[in-house]
Amino acid sequence: MEIFSLTHANDIDGLGSAVLLKIAYGIKSENIFFTDYSTGGLSYSMKKLSERIGKKKVTLFITDLGMNDYLMETYKKMIMKIKEQGGKVVWFDHHVWSLLQIENIASLCDIAIIGENNRYCATEITYRNLISGKMLGRDEKFLKKFVSIVHKSDFNKKPRDRGDYELIGTYAMSIMSYITLGPSENRDKKLRNIIDTIASGRLSNPEIVSDGRKFSERNERLTKIMLKNLYKIGDLAVVGFSPDLQSTAGCGAIMNKTKCDIAVYINTENGTGHLRSRVSDTTLLSRKMGGGGHPHASGFSIDRKRFGSFEDERSRRNFVEFLAGEIEKSYGK
Repeated sequence: MEIFSLTHANDIDGLGSAVLLKIAYGIKSENIFFTDYSTGGLSYSMKKLSERIGKKKVTLFITDLGMNDYLMETYKKMIMKIKEQGGKVVWFDHHVWSLLQIENIASLCDIAIIGENNRYCATEITYRNLISGKMLGRDEKFLKKFVSIVHKSDFNKKPRDRGDYELIGTYAMSIMSYITLGPSENRDKKLRNIIDTIASGRLSNPEIVSDGRKFSERNERLTKIMLKNLYKIGDLAVVGFSPDLQSTAGCGAIMNKTKCDIAVYINTENGTGHLRSRVSDTTLLSRKMGGGGHPHASGFSIDRKRFGSFEDERSRRNFVEFLAGEIEKSYGK
């Protein structure tokens, strides 16, 4: 039975899950697909995946992808198609799932290990549940080091080792540079290069390092511009607007400058919102906005038809006022 992977495009946890599956099951690079939480991104990925699967009997691993209600029907169609053709679906995730999402999507899978997990990221869940017994002939020390790096990256923990710290930055910046290409063959080729490199026993290569460095320089320049015009919402949150920043770095810059509890970075290029917090549960807000994630790191998509492109001061202030109302409903502040 041919094996396929559908994973989160936007961070090393999604790619790390695919790395382990590629090592364990020899998944072909062209059988690895990527998506995000946008309807457009998922539609693109499902179309490409469906074309590749055709009428084959396959096993599909879905990793590091949570669920939003507006995506359920698209996922359901793909899962039903695979099962009708005699295939299997396995889902490994560590984000919050609602009872409705569990009943409508997770219940259709042959295996579903899902739900908020503050101990293990998706790469660790993959490693612990399917991988370790299949790593014969592999450098177990290398794999454990990689999984540890992914854990620190996904849970935003600073490694003591300087090399690991720089590598996490390289992953974050290079992946974000590829994400700016949007759903495309070129993006997928770049992301597969990271997976293929790590699966071969190398944590990085010169192309990944170079791409990460170039984007990091751009990221720093745009961050400085964003920080000049921030929007405060009470004593709880601060909002910043900028095109295509690496979300954790963008929110981190806002938090470092303002010492706020919740930092909100709005990507004006693709219309997504990104939340990071020191104390508060960000999912209380992100889920009201139709998104989701972890208590201290989550996100959502924005209705561009309603709020515009955020290129002008008026549209930004209108959105901030709307967000302030949602924050009051969520936190009573």
